[in-house]
Amino acid sequence: MDYASEIQKYLMTGNCCTEALVRVGLDILGEADNPALVNAAAGLCIGMHNKSVCGGLTGGCMLLAMADRSLAPEMCQEFFEWFETRFESEFGSVNCSDILGTDPWNRMKHCIPLMQEVMEECADILEDRGLI
Repeated sequence: MDYASEIQKYLMTGNCCTEALVRVGLDILGEADNPALVNAAAGLCIGMHNKSVCGGLTGGCMLLAMADRSLAPEMCQEFFEWFETRFESEFGSVNCSDILGTDPWNRMKHCIPLMQEVMEECADILEDRGLI
């Protein structure tokens, strides 16, 4: 699956980062569309609607837990460590406010590539455990 184009498609059609990850997660796990789950993910949009923790980080953890609840603590810890190492040095934190800054174009400039990397990392974690 071309994760980059799937993430971009969902982001470009109005889904936030967390929603996009959950939608692609449903796709790769072979699950049916789940509007209630996607709506629940919307609560984490734009850093819980206050530009707190990046929706890519929270959405990635949701995606991993969707795949296997029992492995979620281990997978989310691995994912968090990767996310922190990869993006905190670039943006100064894992918060949406620091990633987006004050330029409204940063959502296109930073979020789409960030989300594509997040999806690839989540897929790698899931593949390593034979979950996809």
